[in-house]
Amino acid sequence: MNIKKRGDKYTCVIDVGTDGERKQKRITKSTKKEVLAAIHEIKSQVNKGSFIEPSKMTFTDITNKWLEEKENDLRYSTLKTYKQVLKSNILPKLGHLKISKITHGTLTSFVTQMNKEYKKNYVAKHIALLKMIFEYALYHKHIVTNPTIKIVKKEERKTVNSVWSEEEVKSFLEVARTYSYYPAFLIAISCGCRRGEILGMSWDAIDFENGNIYITQTLSSDGKLLEEKAKTEQSIRTIKVPSNVLAELKVLKDEFEVKKNVLKGNYLKYNLVVSSKEGTPINPRNIGRSMDSIIKKAGVPRITFHSLRHAHATLLMQKGVNIKVVSERLGHSKIQTTMDIYTHVPTTLQDEAAEIFGNIIK
Repeated sequence: MNIKKRGDKYTCVIDVGTDGERKQKRITKSTKKEVLAAIHEIKSQVNKGSFIEPSKMTFTDITNKWLEEKENDLRYSTLKTYKQVLKSNILPKLGHLKISKITHGTLTSFVTQMNKEYKKNYVAKHIALLKMIFEYALYHKHIVTNPTIKIVKKEERKTVNSVWSEEEVKSFLEVARTYSYYPAFLIAISCGCRRGEILGMSWDAIDFENGNIYITQTLSSDGKLLEEKAKTEQSIRTIKVPSNVLAELKVLKDEFEVKKNVLKGNYLKYNLVVSSKEGTPINPRNIGRSMDSIIKKAGVPRITFHSLRHAHATLLMQKGVNIKVVSERLGHSKIQTTMDIYTHVPTTLQDEAAEIFGNIIK
């Protein structure tokens, strides 16, 4: 073993196995002791068959490969979000670095800086993405260890503190009946569907005979693509529709059929429950503008379209509907998610439970 001093460094070349041809690796360190320690570690890895030559690819190179593999698996909306997150912060800071040179310390510094500038949930998106990319790099043997393992996501719990009362829901729907987007508001409140699920819903997804809505298609957040892929596996679901709501939807469906038979074109092509005047998917922002106008006329507190989903869940839980049923209607992947979001509801249910048991033992 020939360790040589070159300038203020010590260097040595060792064999690291053969794969049709001799493979060698140069080790350069500040001291001879560090060189010997590195030789010992590499030889140990070679003997165990776990030695991996550090990749010369940059983080950007690996990221592009990962995106190529994921493009057909991910939803359009998810892929778009990933690319935005990468472009805005991750690649400008880490993209030029060799993947094999990025350490836990590098990422800790990156996350610490992010925490100073952004909210926890936004930073958590970056951490989740980094973990996926480094897991990919590890699997394909571009790195020996995953530097994200001990990087922890610190998300703020999403909770709902205020929603409309029954009276406010009724006031809103009464005014909304005269608006073209009424079916969206009605389905959101009565079935708890997400905005993209409603705006991507075709009339074929409503089973009038059995009283069900089938969530099988969504509209992307930018309104540009109808996707058959859902947010989670549980998002593909069947939701029971209240009989009175089903009756209203049937009237709206009959009106739509008349229009479709006359105008054909996009009405025939898309067959959407909620569409533009041309029969095409609407820009999701438009429904928010329409909702603000209705809220003002109805004189109810201003909330977002997504909060109609919260109103659906809250009102059901306040009536004592089992949280598992509510979770299934919402399409949550875990009951815990539902419990975490609607922490304000169980308080009233606990009061009722206490009174019920009090009556039992009177």
